[in-house]
Amino acid sequence: MSPRSAVIPMAGTVGSRTGPTIPLTIKERPVPRRSAAELAAARKRVHDEQADVTRRYREGASLNALARMYDVHAPWLRHRLIKWNVPLRDPAEANRPQRLPTPK
Repeated sequence: MSPRSAVIPMAGTVGSRTGPTIPLTIKERPVPRRSAAELAAARKRVHDEQADVTRRYREGASLNALARMYDVHAPWLRHRLIKWNVPLRDPAEANRPQRLPTPK
């Protein structure tokens, strides 16, 4: 059996005979986790650049794009925007394509 096709069982739920399986290759290559210091540094950068973050959001940048840009989780950034009294876009408005500014 090749390593790509090998699977290993995971712990099943209560009462199940066999649990779900995951590919062995995923188990061999775990996703590296950020340290607490790295996470704190990313969050501090958001706080330090609060004016820039809020300006970009108000100009139409998506919450997810900003979260990726500043390397933080979107729910955490959403909570910050709420705390900073930034009006959030409703889902319909957030999913609407942004219009490009017309050149003058």
